[in-house]
Amino acid sequence: MGELNIEYVDEPVDEPVDESVDESVDNEAEPVVDSTDPIAPEVKPPVSFNEDQQRVFDDAISKKVAKQREAERELAQLQQELAQARQRLPQETRPELPPIPDAWADDFQEQMTQRDQVLLQQSEFDTRKRWEGEQQQRAEMERQLKEQDDMNKVVESYADRAKKQGIKPAELQAAANVVASYNLDNSLIAHILTEKHGPSITHYLAKNPVVMDSLRAMTPMQAAVKISGEISEAAKSVQGGKQPPAPTETLRGGGAPERGRGPKEATYE
Repeated sequence: MGELNIEYVDEPVDEPVDESVDESVDNEAEPVVDSTDPIAPEVKPPVSFNEDQQRVFDDAISKKVAKQREAERELAQLQQELAQARQRLPQETRPELPPIPDAWADDFQEQMTQRDQVLLQQSEFDTRKRWEGEQQQRAEMERQLKEQDDMNKVVESYADRAKKQGIKPAELQAAANVVASYNLDNSLIAHILTEKHGPSITHYLAKNPVVMDSLRAMTPMQAAVKISGEISEAAKSVQGGKQPPAPTETLRGGGAPERGRGPKEATYE
């Protein structure tokens, strides 16, 4: 095998520059992006937490739910104490009317005067009781109307959020019927209605009977924590039952589609 002779050059040799080649063309030209191409919709992946973050999130939800349950218990306790206090109060009874006295009695006139007074007391008692009954009935009607008005506002907000989350009214009603068939605790249903992503949660639960069974086996507080955390995140990722849209083009290499690489005369190393 012959020897390889290597000649060392002491001085750099200036080579002539071919001015016919556009210097604006880099060795690694960036792909040309056509502004008329449709832009693929942004797909946000579901939020995921590590173990510590999930624990903090669950604790925050637990405290929120516990505070709400405590307020409900305090209200129920106050109502019970009020009812018991009313029962301990002396009950006013209707005055008993004495019989008509003997006309030959020496104190006939006095007895008749007393009897007339009892008749007047009975009339006042009946009037007062009738007025109290009307007031109680009016207060009960006002309470029911307020509850109905509050519920209407919750339902209206729920339906409005459903539209924004891409769920049609018929789909939402069908999903609600499925969820209602599991006979969840009323407080849990109210919790779903007031959740920001409540419609998507309802839609998600209706399509996941295994998750519904797991909620039914929990206490209302445990179920509320799971709904506000894990289930809410899962429901948001597929709002309206839609899967995340696929990209418009298959990406290869570094993530950008291949485009034209400059004029034919250009060469790249």
